[in-house]
Amino acid sequence: MKNDELTTLTVNQLKELLETKGIEYTKNDKKEDLISKLGVAYGYH
Repeated sequence: MKNDELTTLTVNQLKELLETKGIEYTKNDKKEDLISKLGVAYGYH
């Protein structure tokens, strides 16, 4: 999965991915925040 693929996901899908990876996020995180946290988890920068 690449960063541009992450942008096509919904916020809820991104949160599910974060939960699967065991990455914490807050309710205030915006979509781009979630994507950047996932990007780090997947090794994208």
